[in-house]
Amino acid sequence: MIESDDFQNILTGQLGCLPKLPRTVVKIFICANPGEFDLERKYIWHEVLPDLQHLCLQHGADILFVDMLLGNSENCMRSMQDVVSSIKEIDECSTDSIGPFFLGLIGDKYGDVPLPDLISEKEFSVLLEAGKKQGKQHHLLSSSYRLDENIVPPAYILRPDFHTDISEAIEDRATRYNELLTIIQASAIICDNQNKLSQGLERYFVSGLERQIKQALWLSPEDCLFFFRNFQESSSNSDLSLNSPMKSATSPKKNGRKISMTKTCDKLTRLKCGIVEKVPAQNVIKISLPCKSNEFGENKRILDEYFENLITIVTRKVACIIEKNVNIPIRPLDSGKNSFDAYETLIHLHRCADICASSSVIGTEKYMTKLQALLINGSRCEHQLSIIKGSEGSCKSNVIAKMCYRARELFGKDAVTIPVFVGLTAKSSFAEDIFRNICYQINMILGQQFNIETYSLKKLTNYFHGLMNRVSKSSRQLLIFIDGVEKMQTMQDNNCDSVYDAIDWLATRLPPKFHVMITCSSSENSIIIKRIKSKLLQHDVIVYVNNMSDHESESELSQTLAKNRRKLTENQTKTVMAALSKDRNPFIAAHLANMAATWNSWLDIHQVTEQRKTLPSTVEKVVEGILDNLEQLFGIGIISSLCSYIGVSRYGLSEVEILDVMSANDLVLLEAYQHQEPPVLRFPYYKWAAIKHCIESLLGRRYIGNKTLLTWRNKPITTVIRNRYLKSPEKATISHRDLANLFLEQWNVRNPFVDYGDLTVVTEEAERLLSPQPLVYNDVMYNYRKLHELWFHLLKSGDIERFKEHTFCNFEYLLAMADADHIHKVMYNLDLVKSFLIDEDIHVLDLTLRSAGVALQTSSLHLANELIGRLRPIKDYFPRYIESFVTQCMEWCDNYTLPLLVPLTTWLENVHTPSITSMTYDHPISCAAIMPTTQHIVTAAEKDIAMIHIATRRQVKIFRGHTALVTSIFLDTKSRYLISGSKDKTVRVWSLDTEECLKQFRDFPSYVTCIVCLLQAYVICGTIDGSIVIREIENDRFIKTLNMHRKQVTSVKLCKANTILISSSLDRKIISWYTKDWSHMNIIDVEELFPILCIDVSTDSTFLVAGCDNGSMHVIAMATGTIAQTINGHNGNITSVSICSDCHHCLAASTSGEVYLYNFRATEVLEVFKGHSSEVITTMLPDNEQMAVTASKHEICVWSLMKKFSGETAYPVTHSGPVHCLSLTPDSKKLLSGSQDGLLKTWNLDISDFGENFVGHKAAVTCLDVAKDNSFVVSGSADCTLKVWSVTIASIITHYKGHEHVIRGVHVLSDNHLVLSLDTSQKIHMWRAEDGQTMRLYAGPTQLHAVAPNSQHCISGAGNNRLQIWKLADGSVLKEVTHSEKVTCIKCSRDSQYLVTGSQDQSVKVWEIDTGKIVQIIVDQSSTVQCLEITMDNETILSACTDGVIHVCSQYLGSIERKLTGHFDTVTCLNLSADDSILVSGCLDNTIRVWNYKRGTQITMFDTHHPVLGLVMTETANRICVRLGNNNHVPILCLHNSPARPREVNLAEMSQSSTSMRRFSFSGNNGKSNDSQVDLSEFSSEEGYTLPIKPKQTHRSRSLLISYSINKRRNSSVSSVPQIIQHSPIRAPIQTTVKAQENRRMKGNIPRNQTKPKPKTESTETKRSFVCVLL
Repeated sequence: MIESDDFQNILTGQLGCLPKLPRTVVKIFICANPGEFDLERKYIWHEVLPDLQHLCLQHGADILFVDMLLGNSENCMRSMQDVVSSIKEIDECSTDSIGPFFLGLIGDKYGDVPLPDLISEKEFSVLLEAGKKQGKQHHLLSSSYRLDENIVPPAYILRPDFHTDISEAIEDRATRYNELLTIIQASAIICDNQNKLSQGLERYFVSGLERQIKQALWLSPEDCLFFFRNFQESSSNSDLSLNSPMKSATSPKKNGRKISMTKTCDKLTRLKCGIVEKVPAQNVIKISLPCKSNEFGENKRILDEYFENLITIVTRKVACIIEKNVNIPIRPLDSGKNSFDAYETLIHLHRCADICASSSVIGTEKYMTKLQALLINGSRCEHQLSIIKGSEGSCKSNVIAKMCYRARELFGKDAVTIPVFVGLTAKSSFAEDIFRNICYQINMILGQQFNIETYSLKKLTNYFHGLMNRVSKSSRQLLIFIDGVEKMQTMQDNNCDSVYDAIDWLATRLPPKFHVMITCSSSENSIIIKRIKSKLLQHDVIVYVNNMSDHESESELSQTLAKNRRKLTENQTKTVMAALSKDRNPFIAAHLANMAATWNSWLDIHQVTEQRKTLPSTVEKVVEGILDNLEQLFGIGIISSLCSYIGVSRYGLSEVEILDVMSANDLVLLEAYQHQEPPVLRFPYYKWAAIKHCIESLLGRRYIGNKTLLTWRNKPITTVIRNRYLKSPEKATISHRDLANLFLEQWNVRNPFVDYGDLTVVTEEAERLLSPQPLVYNDVMYNYRKLHELWFHLLKSGDIERFKEHTFCNFEYLLAMADADHIHKVMYNLDLVKSFLIDEDIHVLDLTLRSAGVALQTSSLHLANELIGRLRPIKDYFPRYIESFVTQCMEWCDNYTLPLLVPLTTWLENVHTPSITSMTYDHPISCAAIMPTTQHIVTAAEKDIAMIHIATRRQVKIFRGHTALVTSIFLDTKSRYLISGSKDKTVRVWSLDTEECLKQFRDFPSYVTCIVCLLQAYVICGTIDGSIVIREIENDRFIKTLNMHRKQVTSVKLCKANTILISSSLDRKIISWYTKDWSHMNIIDVEELFPILCIDVSTDSTFLVAGCDNGSMHVIAMATGTIAQTINGHNGNITSVSICSDCHHCLAASTSGEVYLYNFRATEVLEVFKGHSSEVITTMLPDNEQMAVTASKHEICVWSLMKKFSGETAYPVTHSGPVHCLSLTPDSKKLLSGSQDGLLKTWNLDISDFGENFVGHKAAVTCLDVAKDNSFVVSGSADCTLKVWSVTIASIITHYKGHEHVIRGVHVLSDNHLVLSLDTSQKIHMWRAEDGQTMRLYAGPTQLHAVAPNSQHCISGAGNNRLQIWKLADGSVLKEVTHSEKVTCIKCSRDSQYLVTGSQDQSVKVWEIDTGKIVQIIVDQSSTVQCLEITMDNETILSACTDGVIHVCSQYLGSIERKLTGHFDTVTCLNLSADDSILVSGCLDNTIRVWNYKRGTQITMFDTHHPVLGLVMTETANRICVRLGNNNHVPILCLHNSPARPREVNLAEMSQSSTSMRRFSFSGNNGKSNDSQVDLSEFSSEEGYTLPIKPKQTHRSRSLLISYSINKRRNSSVSSVPQIIQHSPIRAPIQTTVKAQENRRMKGNIPRNQTKPKPKTESTETKRSFVCVLL
């Protein structure tokens, strides 16, 4: 949690007082002696790590074991360099880890003592002299060390190849090590006795193990865990002894120090005692075992018990320390989408501080002086932004970071600094997000109360100008620093004007005290840079950062050498300075200086330059040199894979992800372990640590998705990496595929470890121990890494099926993307997908999301509504993904546990449009063919053939060789052939992969017009002279010429498993040939056929479709050769036909440019595609046939196909005119709607579908009402009649024609016999429903009207400020009530006691109906009162106004208790549930909202995309029926998980009421009904926000045969697993904490291991509406 003081420091950019960034990884260093704990470490990897992974996953954290011994040499502790490398890793673990960072495994070995890698010249001399006096092999000491005079002061260093000399056997190296160590230690003791050691004796006797442990204890002993394994002296006791006491060792005295220094047992005892003294007792584990290892074989139980205890205790101890340090869940760094995010700002402030702390000041002061002058000038007068410009690696970031500190020195501590490093986080990657975040921060600094979250960019820009003026008038200076403006991305299309809305603020005139400073690359010219340049009024604000001068580069070298306590020889210095003179880029200068700091004094620099040709003088050569060195050290396979993975990642990879994906690559593991079986299938960490150290200068860091990511530092470095390792598209595809598999957890199951060299399985069912990648970590945290990377890598890998299945056509993933970031980001990502991929499902999804518009911007929960409402009518036409996608939406609704409005009917416009994309082509196209994937098209234009990627319009391949116009092409994708024919009378066979011409056939009598390939072996060519030539591909052998056509052959097709060849010609004939012997089988030559331009054969060989030059198209039965159908009426001749694989539909193109989609069996035109401006040359169907591609002379169009069959209707039956009235039957089973079309329609609410039409009225139905006993319905019409209908048989019972004017209203009275009707002439009739006999006639106002529920009084008004209350029994006016202005709405209480009225005078009045006496006046309404509602107990009145505000008023107090805000237009209707627990409102702003009006909070909302004029609903609001403005549909919504409960009906009271009405005895019931006791607190928005997707539960199977239990592990959640798991490929572990949504449902916790109590049986209407079943 951020404290308030820290928050203010972050808000104002106080760089000196920053809190630490939250740690996001558990990084544990495993320390042990090589070879001593191999089996224990293996168990820790396989058993402890997975449990800790699942624990950390619940907090959104990664866990990483740093095991430097894995795969390393057993002699690694003998090298001081390896020990120092391990100590560096311990330091990193302590800095980065949440909680525990060190696990020490200590046995009975003290461990190897590393040889000192550096001994001072003086000390080496005395050691050598002491060795000589002893008679030791002093020559070994002198030959192993060499004086390096470049060290300051000079010192002897160990020969670099001492431990790694491959020319020497391992045993010989070990002997040499022991001899040298003995000499050094013996000499050191002698010298120490003589007090000649300047660096102390201990350094020669301390083992690598103790050095590592001491470093960990010095850092933080509380976060260290130690495991002591002791062997008992006697083997008689064969039981384990846990936590046995350790004897304390007395500190050795001065004389005994040297003795104990040489005794291993004393050193080990002293080490253990030191650990026990410093480390908390609970962090030390001690286990005693029998000393003889062979006893394990005799007693397997001891071994099993030992490992069981080891696994259980280590897991529990580490878990306890982790839980202690993450008692507050880690907050995701990318949360807080629409408000100021302190963690986002903190990351940028820390980056600024880190740059200043680590960078050099050399050469920056001259630039800072110029920038300082610009800031001083900007503090006094209007100015423009300051620009720092330079090449990559020119230290622009250093300059701007230092200016953040300099600004505070200039303007004092009150100055506000806002640094932004573009691309550092996900939010700082887009110009729109950067601008909004800056506005949020300034808004908070100034204490503004305006809610700017919903502002558009244009409105926000205007508001930003106001913020600048307020800053200018204040006493503080505000400075914005943006580094790397050229890296900004925009979410808008670059071709639209709105793209500048997010960047124009940069180039605006700035008032005094408001400063903006940016950096940009001089080599980039992005749209943002161009825009800023065009707006720049003065160019003196640009400060150019150039390369270093001679003096500066020399200072850089001197500073680096001094830092490393080094110097160079004269020749070495000259060589370095000569290299620096070629390019003094700071990056190159720093690299050369660091390189020179490693040179020894004896290094022949001329020999080095000969080997490397020259020292690197460019960024490219620097990177190449580093990579060359790494490949020599670790192998090209490892370095190539590592660099490729980082290079293809979208934002970078975390350290855990890098090690995981490297561990999943068998080729990398084989190279890392030199083709031996690894002890654990993990990439060796010691190799990664060494590689990471070498490429540190090339790496940059980002903070995205709660992870620290490694990426390449800048664009030049990335370019070198891509050109070196990713030049081949296949390599990039493989890298993307591996990363996609990582985020899909494909390697988290046991897969075999295979040696691909000889295709042998090294390990069966190997466990890779990769970190799980769920979609959701817990109830409040998404896996941003999976959201950002998975779709990108699946797309780039070309795996379109998995891309759609797991990402954009997976509802949970799409919902998570929208909810985690914003729908704008989803649309941006979708645009990226469309620029790379042409796909019908993606096209439909894109149209749907764009049609949703503002609805999705309001809340991501509307995503399911929009997808269901828009895609359900057309899902059957896209069965592969869209249909299952809609099913997932509905199942998500079923499993969602909070109230949610879901559409059950469709009223939104059809989103489908036939045109997907189109492109123009400069050269005239003569023929074309589509690749099966639809992503590429091969076109022939003049002499050349090109393969074009349709989405990007990019030419990817070119086939050149023909010397004349190419007339035909054929693709054989199985053999990867492209076959082309040309007017040069040749046919060529090309390789689709290499673009090489494989074969060339000549000697054709005339040029080829059409081609087909038979069995990848024969080419069949039709020619212009009517002959058909067959040639063999392999050996260019001529097979046969078929000469039965007299004119040009226009088409050749194969059918019936390639046994029959069909040819057509301009001679009006169609001939079938048998391909076994090339004999003709049948000739179709009928009078109806005109010259045939094209043919195609159905896949079942049943039909042949032929297009002729007279515009006709014929469907011919293949079996008989007769014409089955003839289709005419085309605008032009048919030039191309293609039959779909369903053998029902076909495409036909004409010379007019139109393309027709036919159901040719029914001769039905389904669609006419119009997009070509000239004759269509060809139609092409890809494999999936959901799309079609057509080509004309200069255009290529891609169309979406909706192949319908005869009699299909896309939408349910609706009214043909606007709906005027709605009414529900009392049993809530049916809805009745009346419309302008004069029809009454019924809708079955159980299945939410159309029921029947009631036909009888001759004009618009204006009103209707249903009898309370559900026996009949009465409708009034503009034809001046009323009709009584039987609901059950849908027939007219009675006609009532007593009115002479349009019927305005109708009411069925509570006795279910009498009807009250009103017309526009101010006449009111009471008549009997059973026979239409008039009982009474009244005269009175009829514009506003209502009947009390007990049917004793009627209230009516003329639309003025007066209302009349009159008795239905005798028609007498009881009272006239008035307002000061027009009365706009009236409402009777449900007990018929009160009348509530609203008016334009902005007041609400309450009247007694029986007396007409005013009871209460509620004033101070915000505007004209538009509609009213009153609760059952008459205590609360709800009034809605034209400004969208709903007032919750107390009738007894006469005051407004609270206001419900959310609507922004006139509220047209209010409805309370039967138990008064929820309020439903409809508005002209196109929304329906559900409120917990008692707490003043919104429960849920729904966007109808049309103005809401009225609604009716069931008692629990589980069905809400809506009347929309200017719309013919009747939307039916379901309030899923409705918190309302049905009303309990008192049948006796209802019977008594009905009886009293029949006797016209108006003795109303004045009793009050009890208020429903429904607690809606769990649905309040005041509670913490939880994700709409729940974590999923997974179970891990043990890899080893040891079973154990850990007390910390929790049982599964009490909630049932959602059904969506069965339909979604996303898997995630469930969190151990109780779900927030479950807390809302349960009033108390259920103890574990107890049976969950069964809930009370409830009606499905009141609680959960099963959307899947309903739809």
